[in-house]
Amino acid sequence: MGFSSEEKIAVESASMHDGDKLLTKTSPLAPWPVPDVALDPEGTHLVFDWEQASVATDRDLLNDFTKIEDSRTALQCAKRWGPLGLCEHGIPATHNPHSFVEGRMRLGCYPSGWEPVDAWVRYAREARALVLIGANLRNGVLGGRGQWKHVLIAPASRVGRSVEEDRLCLGGALTSWLQQGQIHVLFGWPDLATDEPVFQWRAGSLLLAVGVEIAGAITRTSGVAICSGCGELFPPARRQRPGRRSYCAECREKRIDKRDAERAYEARQKEKAAKSGQKRRSPRKGTVQ
Repeated sequence: MGFSSEEKIAVESASMHDGDKLLTKTSPLAPWPVPDVALDPEGTHLVFDWEQASVATDRDLLNDFTKIEDSRTALQCAKRWGPLGLCEHGIPATHNPHSFVEGRMRLGCYPSGWEPVDAWVRYAREARALVLIGANLRNGVLGGRGQWKHVLIAPASRVGRSVEEDRLCLGGALTSWLQQGQIHVLFGWPDLATDEPVFQWRAGSLLLAVGVEIAGAITRTSGVAICSGCGELFPPARRQRPGRRSYCAECREKRIDKRDAERAYEARQKEKAAKSGQKRRSPRKGTVQ
């Protein structure tokens, strides 16, 4: 499910972009292994198999994740990005980590490889809500209660009272999300034969990677755009200038960018003609009416 027209306007009017770009990444996301996955016979859980694994890339993560709304879209995302890292309780395994007590190791929770589809849908809705609330707050307006209801730890008695209070609640909610795992910073040469080193980060779980992407979107740090035509997130080929529209490949193929440019030109011409007509009708200074 892409952003609606109203949601797209809210994000585009925020300063979360260069041009129409919703920015998300502080630096490239390092690849990580992704196990094979399938739905269980009841269609309620995603079952992961580490015997078969591929490698995730760093394109479209936030876009893919915010589209999740049912078992089909959850499975599509899981096939590309891997598990959330949920334990048997249906929440991040990091809520109960392993620890040492009096010299003995106390076993905590660990990723179960059996993740409820409902949990995927719930976290996807929260991710989408955090992005939209962040867009509103960057515009200096309250986050909508329709979005706050999807933020799991937001106190209902505090949200919606003031922009300052909403910003405090959003900061707490996103910080809580980011504290659900570990982020590892990497530097080196993926290809030792080239002269180009890279600075990358690797998240301890998919859920944490999504959280970093959300934080990047709200703080305008780098690279994913919202298409001005269809409202979908997409990876732009180059940095856009502020105030310029941005279009995905599909909308460009449909010539949506050309259509919008023609409409914008016609609107400017009409506005120019209207202003010109008003000037001709305006009385000269000192004229007695």
